Amino acid sequence: MTDGAWQDWVGRQQTLHDTIAATPARALALTLNQAEGYALGDGDEVPAIWTWLSFLPLAPMSQIGSDGHPHRGGFLPPIDLPRRMWAGSRCTFEAPVRIGDTVERTSIITKIAEKSGAAGAMVLLTMAHEVRANGIVAMREEQDIAFIAIPERFTPPAPAPLPPCDWREAA
Repeated sequence: MTDGAWQDWVGRQQTLHDTIAATPARALALTLNQAEGYALGDGDEVPAIWTWLSFLPLAPMSQIGSDGHPHRGGFLPPIDLPRRMWAGSRCTFEAPVRIGDTVERTSIITKIAEKSGAAGAMVLLTMAHEVRANGIVAMREEQDIAFIAIPERFTPPAPAPLPPCDWREAA
């Protein structure tokens, strides 16, 4: 596709809903060696950036691409470059986020541009996210994603087929 064709995707919007859960917040706190993570529970404030633990895309394995994300063509355009990389974010934090909060993230594609360089073709996509906790804007983020080719010298191994799973219900 050309830059002009991608422009039809600019302005596309998606809204997702979630709840700030204790277990992912505890896990991240402990990963960051914050011992107080053991005690996190309902009502405890967490850094607003931890909303990144929410809004995870859910899709059947048959709809997951080689990059580990759902196939493109729904909210994100069908960019045919296989490697998807987070290229950066700019965030502002406006209100607290607490475990148990109902959160909503509205995302809008704001820019798409094709580039070419030493690594070959690349498409840069920018999205604006607004996260609300209990209806109040908690965080605004501008996020850049780069889609690039996989270098020829790198060929990921084909995934091994999973063996059939036998199971039975206990009486």
